[in-house]
Amino acid sequence: PTHELSPPFTGETVHALYRQGDRLLALGDALSLWDVSQPAYPALFATLPLDFAGRHIDPAPGGNWLLSTETGLVIAHRDGDTLTEIGSLLTLDPVDRAVQIGGRGYLAMHSGGLLIADLSDPAHPVSLFSFASESGRYVRDLYQLDDGHLLVSWEGGVAVLDVSAPSAVPRLAGIVPLGAQATSIHIAPDGKRAALGLGDQGAALLDLSDPRQPTLAGQVETP
Repeated sequence: PTHELSPPFTGETVHALYRQGDRLLALGDALSLWDVSQPAYPALFATLPLDFAGRHIDPAPGGNWLLSTETGLVIAHRDGDTLTEIGSLLTLDPVDRAVQIGGRGYLAMHSGGLLIADLSDPAHPVSLFSFASESGRYVRDLYQLDDGHLLVSWEGGVAVLDVSAPSAVPRLAGIVPLGAQATSIHIAPDGKRAALGLGDQGAALLDLSDPRQPTLAGQVETP
Protein backbone atom coordinates (compact mmCIF):
# COMPACT_ATOMS: atom_id res chain seq x y z
CA PRO A 1 0.00 0.00 0.00
CA THR A 2 1.01 3.61 -0.52
CA HIS A 3 0.24 6.68 1.50
CA GLU A 4 0.50 10.41 0.96
CA LEU A 5 3.44 12.04 2.71
CA SER A 6 1.88 15.48 2.50
CA PRO A 7 -1.09 17.22 0.89
CA PRO A 8 -0.58 18.53 -2.67
CA PHE A 9 1.96 21.34 -2.45
CA THR A 10 0.76 23.20 -5.54
CA GLY A 11 -2.73 23.82 -6.82
CA GLU A 12 -1.51 24.52 -10.36
CA THR A 13 -1.87 22.03 -13.20
CA VAL A 14 1.47 20.31 -13.80
CA HIS A 15 2.29 18.60 -17.11
CA ALA A 16 5.95 17.66 -16.58
CA LEU A 17 8.44 17.19 -13.75
CA TYR A 18 12.23 17.01 -13.65
CA ARG A 19 14.20 16.29 -10.50
CA GLN A 20 17.82 17.27 -9.93
CA GLY A 21 18.99 16.07 -6.54
CA ASP A 22 16.94 17.93 -3.92
CA ARG A 23 15.46 20.36 -6.47
CA LEU A 24 12.30 19.71 -8.49
CA LEU A 25 11.24 21.60 -11.60
CA ALA A 26 7.49 21.55 -12.27
CA LEU A 27 6.10 22.72 -15.61
CA GLY A 28 2.52 23.76 -16.23
CA ASP A 29 1.17 27.25 -16.84
CA ALA A 30 4.46 28.36 -15.26
CA LEU A 31 7.84 26.83 -14.45
CA SER A 32 8.42 26.47 -10.73
CA LEU A 33 11.47 25.37 -8.73
CA TRP A 34 10.97 23.48 -5.47
CA ASP A 35 13.20 22.33 -2.65
CA VAL A 36 12.26 18.70 -2.01
CA SER A 37 15.08 17.83 0.38
CA GLN A 38 12.30 17.19 2.89
CA PRO A 39 9.62 15.46 0.77
CA ALA A 40 6.92 16.03 3.37
CA TYR A 41 7.61 19.78 3.38
CA PRO A 42 8.50 20.99 -0.14
CA ALA A 43 9.39 24.67 -0.38
CA LEU A 44 8.88 26.92 -3.39
CA PHE A 45 12.04 28.78 -4.40
CA ALA A 46 11.19 30.42 -7.74
CA THR A 47 8.46 30.75 -10.36
CA LEU A 48 8.82 31.70 -14.00
CA PRO A 49 5.50 32.71 -15.64
CA LEU A 50 4.85 31.46 -19.18
CA ASP A 51 2.66 32.97 -21.87
CA PHE A 52 1.38 29.51 -22.83
CA ALA A 53 1.10 26.17 -21.04
CA GLY A 54 4.14 23.93 -21.00
CA ARG A 55 4.10 20.30 -22.17
CA HIS A 56 7.57 18.93 -21.41
CA ILE A 57 10.88 19.95 -19.85
CA ASP A 58 14.34 18.81 -20.93
CA PRO A 59 17.85 19.81 -19.82
CA ALA A 60 20.12 21.72 -22.20
CA PRO A 61 23.78 22.76 -22.11
CA GLY A 62 24.97 25.61 -19.91
CA GLY A 63 22.39 25.23 -17.18
CA ASN A 64 19.56 25.93 -19.61
CA TRP A 65 16.21 24.17 -19.91
CA LEU A 66 14.08 23.53 -22.97
CA LEU A 67 10.40 24.06 -22.23
CA SER A 68 8.13 22.58 -24.89
CA THR A 69 4.90 24.57 -24.95
CA GLU A 70 1.58 24.85 -26.76
CA THR A 71 3.06 27.47 -29.10
CA GLY A 72 6.71 26.56 -29.43
CA LEU A 73 9.86 26.43 -27.35
CA VAL A 74 10.98 28.51 -24.38
CA ILE A 75 14.61 28.46 -23.26
CA ALA A 76 14.96 29.06 -19.53
CA HIS A 77 18.05 29.30 -17.35
CA ARG A 78 18.50 28.17 -13.78
CA ASP A 79 21.15 29.97 -11.77
CA GLY A 80 21.15 28.48 -8.29
CA ASP A 81 17.61 28.97 -7.07
CA THR A 82 16.52 31.56 -9.62
CA LEU A 83 14.82 31.06 -12.98
CA THR A 84 14.94 33.39 -16.01
CA GLU A 85 13.67 33.19 -19.57
CA ILE A 86 16.43 33.85 -22.08
CA GLY A 87 14.80 33.07 -25.42
CA SER A 88 11.80 31.63 -27.23
CA LEU A 89 10.80 30.21 -30.59
CA LEU A 90 7.25 30.35 -31.92
CA THR A 91 6.01 27.39 -33.98
CA LEU A 92 2.82 26.68 -35.90
CA ASP A 93 2.01 23.63 -33.76
CA PRO A 94 2.58 22.58 -30.15
CA VAL A 95 5.95 21.06 -29.31
CA ASP A 96 5.75 17.75 -27.45
CA ARG A 97 9.43 17.42 -26.55
CA ALA A 98 12.82 18.92 -27.41
CA VAL A 99 16.44 17.79 -27.28
CA GLN A 100 19.57 19.89 -27.79
CA ILE A 101 22.80 18.41 -29.11
CA GLY A 102 25.56 20.93 -29.63
CA GLY A 103 24.05 24.07 -31.07
CA ARG A 104 21.06 22.36 -32.65
CA GLY A 105 17.65 21.66 -31.22
CA TYR A 106 15.40 18.79 -32.31
CA LEU A 107 11.71 19.45 -31.67
CA ALA A 108 8.96 16.82 -31.79
CA MET A 109 6.04 18.68 -33.33
CA HIS A 110 2.61 17.55 -32.14
CA SER A 111 1.04 17.81 -35.59
CA GLY A 112 4.10 17.51 -37.78
CA GLY A 113 7.56 16.06 -38.15
CA LEU A 114 10.87 16.80 -36.51
CA LEU A 115 11.74 20.50 -36.50
CA ILE A 116 15.44 21.31 -36.44
CA ALA A 117 16.40 24.67 -34.95
CA ASP A 118 19.60 26.61 -34.39
CA LEU A 119 20.00 27.09 -30.62
CA SER A 120 23.64 28.19 -30.68
CA ASP A 121 22.46 31.61 -29.47
CA PRO A 122 19.80 30.66 -26.89
CA ALA A 123 18.55 34.24 -26.77
CA HIS A 124 17.68 34.10 -30.47
CA PRO A 125 16.70 30.56 -31.54
CA VAL A 126 15.97 30.11 -35.25
CA SER A 127 13.93 27.46 -37.09
CA LEU A 128 15.96 25.77 -39.83
CA PHE A 129 13.97 22.97 -41.49
CA SER A 130 11.63 20.04 -40.88
CA PHE A 131 12.55 16.39 -41.29
CA ALA A 132 10.40 13.35 -42.07
CA SER A 133 11.36 9.67 -41.97
CA GLU A 134 10.65 6.50 -43.92
CA SER A 135 8.69 5.51 -40.79
CA GLY A 136 6.30 8.42 -41.17
CA ARG A 137 5.76 12.15 -41.08
CA TYR A 138 4.61 12.64 -37.48
CA VAL A 139 6.79 12.58 -34.36
CA ARG A 140 5.46 11.90 -30.88
CA ASP A 141 8.55 11.42 -28.73
CA LEU A 142 12.33 11.41 -28.96
CA TYR A 143 15.31 10.57 -26.79
CA GLN A 144 19.02 11.35 -27.02
CA LEU A 145 20.99 8.09 -27.21
CA ASP A 146 24.45 9.67 -27.25
CA ASP A 147 26.22 12.78 -28.55
CA GLY A 148 25.36 11.97 -32.14
CA HIS A 149 22.18 9.88 -32.24
CA LEU A 150 18.48 10.31 -31.49
CA LEU A 151 15.79 7.68 -30.96
CA VAL A 152 12.65 9.09 -32.58
CA SER A 153 9.09 7.75 -32.54
CA TRP A 154 7.17 8.06 -35.82
CA GLU A 155 3.67 6.79 -36.56
CA GLY A 156 5.09 3.67 -38.24
CA GLY A 157 7.76 2.78 -35.72
CA VAL A 158 10.94 4.14 -34.19
CA ALA A 159 14.10 5.21 -35.95
CA VAL A 160 17.65 6.13 -35.02
CA LEU A 161 18.83 9.39 -36.55
CA ASP A 162 22.51 10.19 -36.95
CA VAL A 163 22.93 13.88 -36.05
CA SER A 164 26.68 13.74 -35.47
CA ALA A 165 27.29 16.27 -38.27
CA PRO A 166 25.56 19.40 -36.90
CA SER A 167 25.53 21.26 -40.19
CA ALA A 168 24.07 18.35 -42.17
CA VAL A 169 20.56 16.96 -42.55
CA PRO A 170 19.94 14.09 -40.06
CA ARG A 171 20.76 10.69 -41.53
CA LEU A 172 18.60 7.62 -40.97
CA ALA A 173 20.79 5.05 -39.19
CA GLY A 174 18.25 2.35 -38.34
CA ILE A 175 14.52 1.55 -38.20
CA VAL A 176 12.49 -0.70 -35.92
CA PRO A 177 9.07 -1.22 -37.59
CA LEU A 178 6.31 -1.55 -35.00
CA GLY A 179 3.17 -0.89 -37.01
CA ALA A 180 2.23 1.66 -34.35
CA GLN A 181 3.41 4.95 -32.95
CA ALA A 182 5.25 4.97 -29.63
CA THR A 183 3.44 7.63 -27.63
CA SER A 184 6.22 7.66 -25.05
CA ILE A 185 9.81 6.45 -24.71
CA HIS A 186 11.36 5.46 -21.39
CA ILE A 187 15.00 4.40 -21.16
CA ALA A 188 16.33 2.00 -18.51
CA PRO A 189 18.93 3.48 -16.10
CA ASP A 190 21.73 1.50 -17.77
CA GLY A 191 20.68 2.79 -21.20
CA LYS A 192 20.47 -0.72 -22.66
CA ARG A 193 16.67 -1.04 -22.90
CA ALA A 194 13.87 1.22 -24.02
CA ALA A 195 10.22 0.71 -23.07
CA LEU A 196 7.77 2.10 -25.60
CA GLY A 197 4.14 2.87 -24.84
CA LEU A 198 2.01 2.15 -27.91
CA GLY A 199 -1.24 3.61 -26.64
CA ASP A 200 -4.16 1.18 -26.94
CA GLN A 201 -1.97 -1.13 -29.06
CA GLY A 202 0.18 -2.27 -26.15
CA ALA A 203 3.86 -1.82 -25.37
CA ALA A 204 7.22 -2.80 -26.79
CA LEU A 205 10.74 -3.32 -25.48
CA LEU A 206 13.83 -2.37 -27.47
CA ASP A 207 17.34 -3.71 -27.04
CA LEU A 208 19.77 -0.76 -27.19
CA SER A 209 22.98 -2.73 -26.64
CA ASP A 210 24.06 -1.20 -29.95
CA PRO A 211 22.34 2.21 -29.80
CA ARG A 212 22.86 2.72 -33.52
CA GLN A 213 21.01 -0.49 -34.39
CA PRO A 214 18.18 -1.06 -31.89
CA THR A 215 16.31 -4.34 -32.11
CA LEU A 216 12.84 -5.36 -30.97
CA ALA A 217 13.19 -7.46 -27.81
CA GLY A 218 9.48 -7.98 -27.25
CA GLN A 219 6.01 -6.60 -27.89
CA VAL A 220 2.69 -7.17 -26.18
CA GLU A 221 -0.85 -6.10 -27.02
CA THR A 222 -3.25 -4.80 -24.42
CA PRO A 223 -6.76 -6.28 -24.13
